[in-house]
Amino acid sequence: MVKNEDVIKSFLKDEPKKTKNLESKDGTLFLYGNKIAYKPSIADHEFIIYYRYNSRTTTKILNMLPNVKVNRKGGQKYLNNNLWLNDEAYILNQH
Repeated sequence: MVKNEDVIKSFLKDEPKKTKNLESKDGTLFLYGNKIAYKPSIADHEFIIYYRYNSRTTTKILNMLPNVKVNRKGGQKYLNNNLWLNDEAYILNQH
């Protein structure tokens, strides 16, 4: 049985893989059919994440990605302990 962690690993390697709710396909990560992350062709960006769907599942999946820590405090979104005012964020390569 494929687990969400396996799909995340496949996403990071640009490989396709799918569970019931999570899918890695063509450099894009989908949760329930909605794009929550993708890998752009821009060299200094590891991936771009989206947090339009304020759910525990979205938070859990995004937190599986490297260099990503999403949480909520007092009704506000935080990304890596910084207030996150947008729905989109660029995660830079950590080379």
